[in-house]
Amino acid sequence: MISNDRMRIIKRDVIGWSIYISWEIFAVIIFGGARDFRDFALFYCLNIGLFYFNSEVVFPYGISFKKAAFILIPIFVLAELAVYVFLGELISHFLDKEPKWSTFWNDAVKALWRGVQFLGLSIGYWFFNRSRKATREANKFKIMQLETERLKMQIEKDLAVSRMEYLQSQINPHFLFNTLNYIYNAVEKTAAEAANSILLLSEIMHYALSEIEEDGKVLLADEIAHIERYIALTQLRFSNKLYVTIEIKIAEDSGQCRIPPLLLLTFIENMFKHGDLTDPEQPAEININCEDQVLYLRTLNTKRKSLIRSNRHTGITNAEGRLTLYYPKEDFDLTLIDDRTRFIVSLRIKL
Repeated sequence: MISNDRMRIIKRDVIGWSIYISWEIFAVIIFGGARDFRDFALFYCLNIGLFYFNSEVVFPYGISFKKAAFILIPIFVLAELAVYVFLGELISHFLDKEPKWSTFWNDAVKALWRGVQFLGLSIGYWFFNRSRKATREANKFKIMQLETERLKMQIEKDLAVSRMEYLQSQINPHFLFNTLNYIYNAVEKTAAEAANSILLLSEIMHYALSEIEEDGKVLLADEIAHIERYIALTQLRFSNKLYVTIEIKIAEDSGQCRIPPLLLLTFIENMFKHGDLTDPEQPAEININCEDQVLYLRTLNTKRKSLIRSNRHTGITNAEGRLTLYYPKEDFDLTLIDDRTRFIVSLRIKL
């Protein structure tokens, strides 16, 4: 398919040749040298062929030799002229019923001059296109520079915003923890349960906002402790009316294993968010087992009636993405059983 730019060039050339040929034919008619249409057609096919062969083939090919171009291009041009004059003479003798060999050299000189004219036009055309292409590429490069500058300014702006947010994140948690400690001390003597809730919340937030080490992981023991605090706080929120059975077994040599922070909590949060934990006959289940540096997690819960038809588990999807990021495919298995009334997660990770 012809590009829009190429189509514009074709239209421009067609219009240019139409004007040029019309002008020459008009001049011939005015000066009384009218000839048969076949004469014009054959000679202009030859002239136009020379024009484009020189501009599209000879000059680009000759320029490609760089240092040798100044020697090769004149040789190519002379060869073109020789072929042009030869073909012109053939056409002339073909058109004339009685060729006049006496005028051969005179006709050859005229053909040579005509060929030089079209070669000059062709060279000018080649330089024009080359200049136009160079200008277009320069403009494109300038646009790319402007776009690069714009992106640079945007990155600097985003960096400034990130720095400000970082400063805010350093200030706000500090202020928040001090405030929570104040509230905890204020209510500890009068409302022990409320004070315990504040303490759990403070510890949960402190864990979530703590700076992560270079490997992007935390101790498995710390992650388990965080899960236990989250469950305890959630139970307090619902007045200990949630029915959950919890079984956690971590071998002594596995507590120091490292795991991406809040990874396991994502599955626990999903259970509390979407599960029906109010039925004592169908309690939710949480099983965490780790030995020989292999971690197993299993959660089971019945679905809330309002969510039975919903299959949205954004948190689970994000957790699966994090697993893929941190572990090779052969080092973990994640199985989800999502039927009409239950949701089950089975996870194995080689730590």
